[in-house]
Amino acid sequence: MRYGTPDKPLDPKFRAIQSKDEITGFVKVKAGPLVFHVPKLKNGKLLLFKCRPNCGRCCYPHHLTLLPRDVENLAKKEGMNEAEFLVKKTVISKGKVLPMLKTLEKERCQYLNKSEKCTIYPIRPHPCRVYPFQYDKDGQVGILEEAMNNCPGLYQGNSIKAAEDLYVAIANETVLGMKEIKSGLLLLQGIEQENVKPLNI
Repeated sequence: MRYGTPDKPLDPKFRAIQSKDEITGFVKVKAGPLVFHVPKLKNGKLLLFKCRPNCGRCCYPHHLTLLPRDVENLAKKEGMNEAEFLVKKTVISKGKVLPMLKTLEKERCQYLNKSEKCTIYPIRPHPCRVYPFQYDKDGQVGILEEAMNNCPGLYQGNSIKAAEDLYVAIANETVLGMKEIKSGLLLLQGIEQENVKPLNI
């Protein structure tokens, strides 16, 4: 792995910033019905994102909530009906609207192979497609706090124009996700981890 073992903290040399104290404010970037809050740093640059291929760092520890289309796609891949998939492959925690994908040891995604590569990338779930961002029901989009110290895809740049295509793709995926969630937030954080059991395979 270029960026170290994904289940261990990211080496500081690969971090775009070393502390949240480097963030002085946010630049608001409108994308359709969404507003991205792009962190502005003390040096005048912006904290931007570009995914690093075969990184795998966002694949654990990261409990994934699944939208209806995620359940449909993954059940089809597993050769199961949706009800069977929900019973065997997910956990539904008390008080949560959406099911969560069960994880392996060290809270590792069950679809990450030994080479740290995603085996379902074309049909990866919604949270994977929008990582490292989170959003609320009002369409306000920001970077997950946990990603600040974990995601080597974050970098310092002068203009969001350089990453415009990626942000547009994430915005489109976010809008699709919001349409599938009738109320509340997409829970990318704050999962009731005590209810998530490791998957035995």
